[in-house]
Amino acid sequence: MRITQTMINRNVLREFSRKTVRLEEIQRSIATGKDVSLPSDDPLRFAKAARLKEASRQNEQFMDNINSALGWIDESGNYLQQMEDMLLEAKSYAQRGADGITTDDTRQVLAGEVDALFNEFVTLTNADFLGKNVFAGTDTKGGQPFTRGATGVTYSGNDQRMDRRVADRLTVEINVTGQEIEDTGAFVALNDLHAALLANDTAALSGLIDQLDTAANNMLNLSARNGSVRNTLALTRERLENANLSLATYISDAEDVDIADAIVQYETEQTAFNAAMQSGSKLLHLNILNLLR
Repeated sequence: MRITQTMINRNVLREFSRKTVRLEEIQRSIATGKDVSLPSDDPLRFAKAARLKEASRQNEQFMDNINSALGWIDESGNYLQQMEDMLLEAKSYAQRGADGITTDDTRQVLAGEVDALFNEFVTLTNADFLGKNVFAGTDTKGGQPFTRGATGVTYSGNDQRMDRRVADRLTVEINVTGQEIEDTGAFVALNDLHAALLANDTAALSGLIDQLDTAANNMLNLSARNGSVRNTLALTRERLENANLSLATYISDAEDVDIADAIVQYETEQTAFNAAMQSGSKLLHLNILNLLR
């Protein structure tokens, strides 16, 4: 095959173009810190990095879910603790009222204090978090779930549990329902305590001591369950944070450039490019002279 001057010129220019593109690629890697930015750079590494990034984004979403759930759990725990304390305070009123040395007039004063305590207790059960009812089951946007009337407290929420997906294979229930609070016996005990003090019924007051103690223990159990869920959420968030740290390393390995190595490659390619320019220029110069002759 006859090698023409045109073919030589074309090959020289093609080599110049190839080396220029290579230098630009290395410059881009150094500037961005990425060795793989496009599928065409390295299809396998690009696909691996994409899978790792998706896993990291999913973990971030799980952590957002956990942070939101922790806010709800912490608010619930705070209110449950206050309710338990109120029940123990109510127990002390029952003990004082049942004491034989307590006068009838004193019991009437205690009845007024218990009435105020009862109203405060109901206010806590109607608490909201970010505009949502805390103890209404899933009826978080309805009206106040608890109403105190002449005969006691009525509940208008539901007993549905609120689930949050906080990991790939983990869903937790984050709420305490109003039905569960009602089932502690707190409302009945407080209502009966108020009525017994008004009636100066010492026998009933004596029986209410254990009733209020039981209600307080039941409330403590709800708090303990709430705390257990909080611990689960905190541990899960820590695992997700550690997982994302590892994923960040894997993503870096898949797509980041070794800057020191890239600089060495750039200098090597630059030297080769300069040498090619010199030799290529001589060839092109000779071809022009031959043409002029």
